[in-house]
Amino acid sequence: MKSTKAVEKIIRPKPVSEVVLERLRSDIVNNVFALGEKISEAQLSELYNVTKAPIRAAYIRLEAEGLIEIRAQSGTFVFKPTAHELQALAELRTALELEAISLSMRRNLAALQREVGKIYDKMVVRAQSGSIDEYQKLDTRLHLLFQE
Repeated sequence: MKSTKAVEKIIRPKPVSEVVLERLRSDIVNNVFALGEKISEAQLSELYNVTKAPIRAAYIRLEAEGLIEIRAQSGTFVFKPTAHELQALAELRTALELEAISLSMRRNLAALQREVGKIYDKMVVRAQSGSIDEYQKLDTRLHLLFQE
């Protein structure tokens, strides 16, 4: 069969387990769940309107990533780093970001400067208005910018 018209491919939806994983990871990173907070399968199942199976699958991946801790006979908790772990993470993040910034600057300095300026201007406005959540989202966007 040969068609002269462009045919749009069907985009398959993500499996529910992948959607749950992404959502739970995002909710942890964006502080929807506090550090150290207990999160149950039943609670998340109801919150996300899914069965417990995709929650369990997400737990396995997130535990491997270090975002949650599964304790036998106690439950599942959002990670809560110690002061020493926080210091180590901050040092690692600094080293990685310095390298990422250096690479970004070599790739396209002018574009990087424009984007950083735009994000910075928005951050100033959000900080002055007390919009902490929006400021944090922009801060995350700024840090992700260096990976592009």
